[in-house]
Formats: sequence, structure tokens, C-alpha cells
Amino acid sequence: MVFCLPLALGSTTLSAEELPASEQLLPQVDVRATPDAVSTVPSLETARRAMAETAGGASVVDAREYREGRVSTPADALRYAPGVFVASRFGSEESRLSIRGSGLQRTFHGRGVMLLQDGVPLNLADGGVDFQAIEPLASQYLEVYRGANALAHGATTLGGAIQYASPTGRDAVPEVRLEAGSFGYERLYGQLAAASDKADVFVSASHYGRDGFQEHSRQDTQRLFANAGYRSSDVLEHRFFLAVVQTDSELPGSLTEQELRSGQVRQAAPGNITNHQKRDFDLWRGSYKLSWQPSTTQRLDVSTFYSAKDLVHPIHQVLLQDSQDYGADLRWVTEAPFGRSQDQFVLGVRAIRGDTDDDRFVTVGGLPGARTDKSEQRAENTDAYVQYRFGFAEDWSLVSGLQRVSALRDYRDLFFSPPADPDKTFSRRYEKWVPRAGVLFRAADQVQVYANVSGVFEPPSFGELTGGPGVDILDAQEGRSVELGSRGKLGVSGELGWDVTLYQADLKKELIAYQVSPSVSRTLNADRTVHRGIEAGFSLAFRENWQGRLSYQLNDFRFDGDANYGDNDIPGVPRQVANAELMYRFLEGRVYAGPTLTAASSAWVDHRNTLKAPGYAVYGLKVGQQVNAALSWFLEGRNLGDKAYAATTGVAIDASNPPNQRLFNPGDGRSVYAGLTWQFR
Repeated sequence: MVFCLPLALGSTTLSAEELPASEQLLPQVDVRATPDAVSTVPSLETARRAMAETAGGASVVDAREYREGRVSTPADALRYAPGVFVASRFGSEESRLSIRGSGLQRTFHGRGVMLLQDGVPLNLADGGVDFQAIEPLASQYLEVYRGANALAHGATTLGGAIQYASPTGRDAVPEVRLEAGSFGYERLYGQLAAASDKADVFVSASHYGRDGFQEHSRQDTQRLFANAGYRSSDVLEHRFFLAVVQTDSELPGSLTEQELRSGQVRQAAPGNITNHQKRDFDLWRGSYKLSWQPSTTQRLDVSTFYSAKDLVHPIHQVLLQDSQDYGADLRWVTEAPFGRSQDQFVLGVRAIRGDTDDDRFVTVGGLPGARTDKSEQRAENTDAYVQYRFGFAEDWSLVSGLQRVSALRDYRDLFFSPPADPDKTFSRRYEKWVPRAGVLFRAADQVQVYANVSGVFEPPSFGELTGGPGVDILDAQEGRSVELGSRGKLGVSGELGWDVTLYQADLKKELIAYQVSPSVSRTLNADRTVHRGIEAGFSLAFRENWQGRLSYQLNDFRFDGDANYGDNDIPGVPRQVANAELMYRFLEGRVYAGPTLTAASSAWVDHRNTLKAPGYAVYGLKVGQQVNAALSWFLEGRNLGDKAYAATTGVAIDASNPPNQRLFNPGDGRSVYAGLTWQFR
């Protein structure tokens, strides 16, 4: 922009030569605004500004907050993110991750929430995702887009999307972090970072090991995450990402209600030991991202990725899978289209394909015996989306969007012998236009109120289509969601913060899973279901030294006049869940100490609502210190009352028939963890 700077001279006109030197006209000066140098990984503040312009439930998790304690499972990073339910399956990285009841009965290999890293999907092409593929310590921050608020990132699932933002060589420092604790827990993490004017590099490596709270629950995972960027100009940056994961996990299985209530929670299911049930895989993922920002109001991101995974999974059968996934993504954002500074236009296209060779065998003590099945599976997804934010009045914006989803699930049966074993080959395409409309009101500088109505659409993964005793050719899950909420901060320094949303989703053909036998589940389409609830997060700083945080969920998920289950609750998660901490900080905030609490109400474990997992409350204590700019430490106790409780459960049709089904996954008992971080600044 150009500014002309003349002097006001009153009514008398004088030439420059006639003016005193101090009053002579200044020459015209051109002042041109140039954008900050582009970055392929936006800063934390940029992410927070984007959240403030979202007309719906969305939040940012600063990695520095969860680094004050143990960082092991997804629950450690997402505990205080409003609306996110995460429960570790048996104290491991395998978790039940659900937002608004998405993937409700998955206690492993998540579904219903898109996970991304720097804009690149971590989910496989069919929608499933592995939690071991994530390293929360190698993240600057996490972005959580609940429900249809993830449309601008190409997600239409009920749960939305969670994006991990990587550190780069420009914003990270070399460090070493050590953690150790109960049940043989050990974690070693190290990172290196370096940068020049045009180039930077970041490398992290980690080891995670755990003997486990239950028998037969040993974990062993190694991860390498690296990225290298090159800034060819102030408006163009290239970045290459590499991830290598090697993970071995023993599976202890579930307990009966009697075993849980009697405190026999450290044992494993006998069949899991006999069959040496495990889930091991090696993963390689590489991606490239280009970011072009020709001005402060325009940005183009283009990315491509390729991943290869080798899975060895002995359960009630032995699964051997080799999969390759690859894709490309383009996202264009204009912050001031048509010269309207309060508007924003987003256009995106994403195409992904995955090819899997699936081989299945009879298990002989965890080793493959006779082949039982063999198939080739191909999943394709093409998403095109557009979103426009229109500022129609001061402090008011209307957000509208539309997404076209096209998905293919192609299954080729390579092992069949009619008539007893017919050819199960099928090919099914799922397509849908998914709309969105919302309104955002900026009530104050840091206060927003919002409402929206949006479509929901989710094709089944191969885990639903072929994960049972046979093949179930299912319809896509679809519906409509509405929400109303507010987020913001009050006080000179934001002493009170909140993020509260009320939502309801009316679904058709929800993908509902249930347990067929102790080791086998099956998924079918329900008729109509309703998901509604409250997502809330609060923070409060008071009396100078005290800081508190609270996350709370009210989950009301139920069938809607179902022919088999009427209006029963859909099992899978507790009706109410809360996480809280209260920290006292002194010595200029460098030392902190205080209690923590996780509480949940009872939860149904079957569709007929005959049996509940009991509610629970477990408390802990956390202390730590930032000794100086380089050194920090923490000490954390969890479940200090040593309560026996079910952190998650399986899901059955009728838990009373037969009785004593293995459905309960216990949470860890009393445990203590310590950690030390040294940064080389």
C-alpha cells in the first residue's frame, strides 16, 4: 500500500524554498507492506487466530501444557481438550478416541475422527488410523475441530479432525527428555534442530517401553520423526517430512464383571496368552509440502504423501497385512476476497488411495497355521470442498460451505471354494454432497458466540466391511448436526477462559459394532440414532498463584425407535466425564504443585442395556519445576487410591446372554512417574 505524507499548511501557499527547513514539504514516501516470511507449519498464534474465526466447536492444545506431566498415550495430550473422549485400552497407546460419539465402540485402530500432521492425513485411505503413528512430544500444538467444523480441512465425519503441528528447525531447540515410572514404564526422547537463513532441519527420536499393568501387556515402540525445510523466497517454502515407526504390543484382552469388581484386574484373558495375541507393525511415511503466500491475504498449500505399513496381528486368527497409501492435497485460502477484509474463501481438493494385501490364517499359539482367507483391498477417497466466511455486519459473519465426497471400497476375494465358501468379491462407491452453514458473533475482543447446522457423512472402513466373521456390505453413515456455543476469555490477562458447546446430531445408518464372541466383533448399520451433549472446557487463574483447568462432557447417545433396541442408550462411553487439575504456582510460576482428578459416570456395555460398567473417580498429584532456561523436571502420581475400575469396555448385544462376557478393560492401578527435560539453548 502507498501512503502520501503532505504537510497541512493552512490557507497560505508557499513554495518549498520559502519555508523554514523544519517546515518544508516532505517528499512522497512509498511504504509497501510485505508479509512475514511464509512457513509450511503455521505458528501457535496463527492457529489460535484461525480458531477464533471458526463458527463452531474448535480449540488449540499448546504442547507446553501437557509436557508438565507424563506424555505417553493420546489421553495425556488431549485430556483437557473440550469434547474429546480418550481412554487408553490397557494403559497403552491403543485407545478409544471419540468426539460426539464418533467411532463409539472402537477401542483400537480409531475411526470417525480424521487425524492429520501438518495437513497430511494420518488415517489410512479407508478411514482407520493407528495411534502408535503419533508422537505427541514431537508436536508444537494440536488443533481440534469438532464435528463439521473440520470441513475446511476436508473432513465430514461425525467426530471432525485433530491436527498435530510439527516443530521445525526454526522454532525448536535441541533437547533430551527422560521419563520412567510404574509397571516398567520408560520413555526416552531426543530432538535436534538447526536453521540458517533459508534452510532448517528438525529430527526427533523416541523409545517407549512398558511391561504393563496387566499380564501380557508389554509395549515396545520406537519412532523417528524428521522434517527439513527450504525457503526459496519470503513467499515460498518447501518442506519434506519423514516418519518411521516400529511398534510391538501384547494384547491382554478384557475382564469379566466379576473379575473387575473383585479387584482381579492385573490378569489377562487366558485365550490371549494361549494365542499370544499381539498387534505389531512397521510404518514408513514420507510427505512433501509446499506453501506459497504471495501476500498477507493469500496462501496456497500443496502436499503429497506416501506410506507403507507391515502389520502382524495374531488374535483369534493371524492377520498379515501389507498396505500402501498415497495421495495429494491442495488448499487455497484467500483472507480478503473481492476486497472485503472481513471475508475468507477456502477451496480444497484431496485424493487418497490405499492398497492392502490381506492374508489370514488359523492361529497356532500366535503363529500362522492353515490359510483361512486372502484378499486385495483398495480404498479411494476424493474430496472437494469450498467454504466462504461473509462479514455481513460489524462483528457478525456468516459461514457457508459445501463438500463433495466420493469414496470407493473395492474387495477382491482371492481364497474361496464354492459352494461352502462363496466368492465374497464386491465393489461399492459412496458419494454425497455435504453442506454447512453457520454464524459467528464476536461479542468482544476475545469472546465469540456461534451456531451452525451441517451435514455428516462417513463411508465404512474395511474394518467394518470385513472385520467380522464374514463380509458385511454396509451403507455410509450420514445425517445432520446442529450446535450452539461460545468460547472466550475475560480479565486483564484472560483469567477466566471457557469453551462450551451444545450439539445434536441426527444420524441414519450409523455404523454400530457389537461383540459376536470374546474375540470377534461385527458392524451393522443402525436405523436412526441421536447423539447430543455438552462439550465444555474452563480455565481459571485466581489469587495470583492458583490456576485450575476443567474439561467436562455430557454424552447422550441413543437409538431412535429402533426395531430391536427401541430408544436404548448406545453403549461405549460414560454419560458424564470430567478431568480437572488445580495447580499452585510460585517462584514466578517456575514451580507448580497440585491435585488432578478424572471422573466418569457408569456406562452401558450392551445394546440391550442390561449391564453397566461402574462409574469411578481417580485422583492424582503433580509437582514440577522449571529450574532454569534449560532444565525442568516433574513427578506425577496417578490413581493414588489404587481404585479398580474399567477405563473402557467392549460392546455386546446382550451382556446377560451369555453371562460373564469379557467386556471390561481395566485402568492402571496406583502409579508414579518422573521426568526430566534438558534443553540445549
